[in-house]
Amino acid sequence: MKTGKFQPHNRNISGFTLIELLILLAIVSLTLTITTPIALSIYKSQHEKHFFHVMNSDILLIQNIAVGGASQKSKLVFQKDQYTVINSIEQRVETRSYPSGWKLNGQNRTIYFKKNGTIGAPGTIVIHTDKNNYKVIFPLGKGRGYVEKQ
Repeated sequence: MKTGKFQPHNRNISGFTLIELLILLAIVSLTLTITTPIALSIYKSQHEKHFFHVMNSDILLIQNIAVGGASQKSKLVFQKDQYTVINSIEQRVETRSYPSGWKLNGQNRTIYFKKNGTIGAPGTIVIHTDKNNYKVIFPLGKGRGYVEKQ
């Protein structure tokens, strides 16, 4: 039997209090504050690895083209803010810019390979990143060069 009188709500409803929500929010914000710099440093590290992987692929491409007979027409030209891949077989030029904050130490340098696969202009190129320095070494004799972290 219901009368028209006001019935109070059930007081046993469970939920979170304001204090519990504030504690949870503090834990989440603290976790984000700690993990964000770590994630950014991992991203930069992976970005460097990827850049040098692509550069090694470009160097190998130029060497393979030279061994195939297109010597000195295909080359890599390293400049202050970028390097250019000149592929004589496909008659394509690709410019790959260094990530922001990276600079090439010294003057422009052109790398090409002879028909026997040796480097036509041996030498070293130093690339300065935000935190590291890398030497791209093109040795005298056979080989295609390698990257060394200083």
